[in-house]
Amino acid sequence: MSDLQIDFASLEAMNRSLIAVAGRFEELTGQTTAEPRIWGGSHVRSAMEEFAGNWESHRRKLTEDARKLGEHCAVAVEVFRGVDSGLARSVQGPSPR
Repeated sequence: MSDLQIDFASLEAMNRSLIAVAGRFEELTGQTTAEPRIWGGSHVRSAMEEFAGNWESHRRKLTEDARKLGEHCAVAVEVFRGVDSGLARSVQGPSPR
């Protein structure tokens, strides 16, 4: 039987990083509204407009997924800490009264 080892610091850091990534994605909204003339020909302009439209929907999805994953990390830390505390209490036995 192997022991389950949880690195709480890594999970907490992952949560913070994912929240930061989601925040950065939210800030990218204005990045897709460049002046259409800079792209030159109509084919390039059309492709860039399509990319910008797709990016907006993908950006929202990535933001949502990063936030959810961060929340899952936070919940995992909470649950594993609770389990760890419960197991520690069970090993120590009942407290004296």
